[in-house]
Amino acid sequence: MAKLFHGKLVFLTLLVAGAVGGFGFAPYHISPLALISYGALFFALAQLRLANRFKAFALGWVWGFAFFVSALWWTGNALLVDNNPYVWALPLAVSGLPALLAFFAAFASLSFLIVRRLVPLSPLKQATIFAVFLAISEYARAYCFTGFPWNMPAYIWGWNLPLLQSLSLFGPFVLALFTLLLANTFALIFLEKKFRPRFVPVIAIIGFLLALTLWGGLRLASNPLENSYEKGGTYIRLVQPNIPQADKWNSAYYDQHILKMVNLALTPFSLRMSEADNIIIVLPETALNERMLASPMAYIALETFFNEMDLKDAQVLLYAGAMRSETHNSERQFYNSSYLFDARGRVLETYDKFHLVPFGEYMPFSDIIPIEAVTKFSGMEFGSGLRTLKIGKFPSFSPLICYEILFPGHVRLPNQRPDMLINITNDAWYGNAPGPYQHVENAIYRAIEEGVSVYRSANTGISIGVDPYGRTLEKLPLMHEGVIDVHYVAPIPPTLYSKIGNNGFVVLCFAFASFCLLCFRKEDDL
Repeated sequence: MAKLFHGKLVFLTLLVAGAVGGFGFAPYHISPLALISYGALFFALAQLRLANRFKAFALGWVWGFAFFVSALWWTGNALLVDNNPYVWALPLAVSGLPALLAFFAAFASLSFLIVRRLVPLSPLKQATIFAVFLAISEYARAYCFTGFPWNMPAYIWGWNLPLLQSLSLFGPFVLALFTLLLANTFALIFLEKKFRPRFVPVIAIIGFLLALTLWGGLRLASNPLENSYEKGGTYIRLVQPNIPQADKWNSAYYDQHILKMVNLALTPFSLRMSEADNIIIVLPETALNERMLASPMAYIALETFFNEMDLKDAQVLLYAGAMRSETHNSERQFYNSSYLFDARGRVLETYDKFHLVPFGEYMPFSDIIPIEAVTKFSGMEFGSGLRTLKIGKFPSFSPLICYEILFPGHVRLPNQRPDMLINITNDAWYGNAPGPYQHVENAIYRAIEEGVSVYRSANTGISIGVDPYGRTLEKLPLMHEGVIDVHYVAPIPPTLYSKIGNNGFVVLCFAFASFCLLCFRKEDDL
């Protein structure tokens, strides 16, 4: 095996290792492949000569490029929608973003080699310090340059709900750090020769993760899923119209779209829902647009809907994604927005998406590089930021549009904890690919981190209701049409993570790095 990590062959080895890492995430969740992938990068770097700084950087980049192509190839599906004029950019879409993201792993690899050169480190301390550097690079990827916290190391555990309860304590970055430590200590088995340095570290990390899993299982068992029915309360109806992306923006189909959504929203209430005090009906991202609403058919359909809702015994709100525009200085500006209507059709609140998708909803660096002239795309305008919407006796909620659910610790206003999160999205761009499965997993992670329930309406799926412990209340599969009615689950007391955020991660990284860098003697490792 050692030959695979020497000379030029190591580049091919890391290319393959990076590629298999993508299978550690949803919908596959083959976690050992991701651990092998992370561990292979450390194994290669640990054997480099100390003068090979450029090679360390290159190895990190090659591994990162293969890793992110494997994990994000499905983003190119957005350009395969019928009649898309930008299909020529498919190779760039599949490789461009991974090429940029790979630099985070490259700089972590370079930093690791520089530290190795400056400080004598035993293999265990090397495993620890590289886990710290790579975890910090993941943190930077999540928040720097607009941020892209997709498929971070903690997400390989999406199948293990008891372990995910640890997110309520210290969030995804600490779990990512221990995930990387596990991968690196596995690699120590092949680097060390003596029994204790080879096996004790990995056994210790496995023991720690098992302890977290046991604690999480007890947490779930002591807080059973609410199945009891009480008259009244609040219900959320999540509408999933399953409109193909090729038809979504075709104005010839706008009347059909609005009729479909209204008919789904008017699906007869169940007995429990009909006895609710409050009902929120949620339509997905960009369900409405100005041209659609200008149609006589839309007026009739919505008037029918609101008349029907006004007759209900319950108080009813409609929360709908919408594309809207404003004119400033003779220039038309577009917003990816949402409207909150009362039962009479009056707009109570408007929320504009502020965390836009780079290259999808706006072009980064367009003021420096004239990308706009090539793509003929002017992009969306940024909203003002997070909000907490509160109407009467309805539970308050933080509205999040699509991509905004991705950011740990940044899904609500700091001093206004909402009762729930409502996420609207449209994953129709990506078809039946890993993307929608990876996207919906973020709803589960944010629910556990914040201790609030999350309700997600997606155009083609996956629509889901999640309780504050990350358990699925109701769910509609991908590429299905329908509605799900989910009872509102009140928030639990604020979690530790919701109070301290990522400060625990920062402290832990500092502690691990200090231990490795201030204690030079190799024999002190165990």
